Amino acid sequence: MNQVLLIVNPKSGRGMVGKYLLDIIDTFSKKGIFLTTYVTQSKSDAYRTAKYQAGNFDVIMCTGGDGTLDEVVAGVSKSGYKPRIGYIPSGSTNDFAHSLQLPSDMKKSAEIIADENVFTVDIGTFNNWYFVYVAAFGVFADVSYKTNQDMKNMLGHMAYVLEGAKSLFDIKPYHMVVTIDEDTVIEGDFIFGMVTNSESVGGVNNIAGNDVELDDGYFEVVLVRNPVTPFDWQPIISGLMSREGDGEFIYYMKAKEVHISSSEPVAWTVDGEEGGSHQEVDIVVHKQMQDIFVEKKYLELIGKNKE
Repeated sequence: MNQVLLIVNPKSGRGMVGKYLLDIIDTFSKKGIFLTTYVTQSKSDAYRTAKYQAGNFDVIMCTGGDGTLDEVVAGVSKSGYKPRIGYIPSGSTNDFAHSLQLPSDMKKSAEIIADENVFTVDIGTFNNWYFVYVAAFGVFADVSYKTNQDMKNMLGHMAYVLEGAKSLFDIKPYHMVVTIDEDTVIEGDFIFGMVTNSESVGGVNNIAGNDVELDDGYFEVVLVRNPVTPFDWQPIISGLMSREGDGEFIYYMKAKEVHISSSEPVAWTVDGEEGGSHQEVDIVVHKQMQDIFVEKKYLELIGKNKE
């Protein structure tokens, strides 16, 4: 580890990163590693910085939430270079950090990066944008980017719950044709859908099931049909709680490729940030595309030993 860039999102996680920045720098100084530090100035700044600096660094680290990690991964993926990525989570939910069992202690996360144990994760593309762990539409899907940052900082997970409760009163179904791996076609009116590669989404654990593997070349797909009557909510709620699809209202599948065509533009959220409105969406899984630092005991836990 020779040339290391640290990209800092100063607004994430109650703005606490400033309190720990010297500890992070000191962790690498003790190993004789020099850091170049850049503080983001606006939305997409982490993406631009990672993209145009990827060729100059062996490692690009970031501290922020999952949205910051998304920008860094997207920037590196677009750059044509392959620096390893370090993630020091400091957001309000940190879903992907939870999947990788990265600690909330920022100094400890820095120490994990300095130890240089890597795990190679799958990365997805949403049309032409690279993403890390989730693309979703419908009820609850826009909660993450519509929740005010100050509210996130104050209330954490409760902010998502409050915004999600409000969205229940404004459910809009979308007519869609969903094609999974070119051979399974599902058509209907859907109120929610997500394609994910994470054990946690929006702070909810195992939302996509209990057999998520971050490097198997598959993402998990969850689709929820529009309930026609109030009685239809029961199988939907039961299916979401049990993580089992009934083939009528809720579907759980694995996929390498997903194509979704809708009768009107649909708003998407990608890694917790606004992903734009689209009538045609292509999601493709790129198997084991990006090296990211993890704790050694995580590799031992999942039976992977990569140096």
